[in-house]
Amino acid sequence: MKSPRAVRFAFQPLYSLHTGGVVAHEALARPGHGTVPELLTQARREGRLAEADLGLAVAAVRQDAENPTSLPLHLNLSARTLAAPQAMYDDLLAELGDAGRRTRDVVLEIGPPFAPLPAGRALAGMRALTELGFRLALDGLGRGDLPLALLVEAPIDLVKLDRTVLHGLPDDPAAVAVVEALLHYTNRTGTRLVATGLETDAQLDAVRDLGVRIAQGNLLAPPTAAGPARSEEHTSEL
Repeated sequence: MKSPRAVRFAFQPLYSLHTGGVVAHEALARPGHGTVPELLTQARREGRLAEADLGLAVAAVRQDAENPTSLPLHLNLSARTLAAPQAMYDDLLAELGDAGRRTRDVVLEIGPPFAPLPAGRALAGMRALTELGFRLALDGLGRGDLPLALLVEAPIDLVKLDRTVLHGLPDDPAAVAVVEALLHYTNRTGTRLVATGLETDAQLDAVRDLGVRIAQGNLLAPPTAAGPARSEEHTSEL
């Protein structure tokens, strides 16, 4: 399996649709060969999923520190890694300390697949991460196998709506209804909805008109090795 140290990262900003400024950026792994799912699948077969997953997070923090920013950093984490013992996060905590970052400045994006991890085990893992100071997001809502119970009980700050749902905007009434329902959920729970994968002006106009406040996608800015320019930074939304 390729070492996480050999994987490079691109950073894609998240924008406030209220101010137009960048409110965070997400580290996206770019293996030299293959894809991240393939890398993690191989690691799972070798019984090293959590080690590889957290190794990627450590490598992302290390590369992020090459271009320091005050923006919150989003790191991707497989839901199955939530079952890992807390001691496995020690390297990530140490790397954050070396980079001068606090855990509260980091959002861990928990993404599918969740199976075969029971929802209760996932919830316990998420609560343990918040005790370490991390903020959490549920990633990829609209694809995969996210248990709805986690939307009710998990200590999350953000919900990221997958591009597969947003592709129906603005003309698909079902897609509009899903976004409206999730906005109602986030407004009632004090969380925030992020529209991801925006590719067209029509999609952007639709989510803005519906009331989505945070968005991400190649239409706004593609991932880059250096991340967003300092002149774009604006962190009040997160």
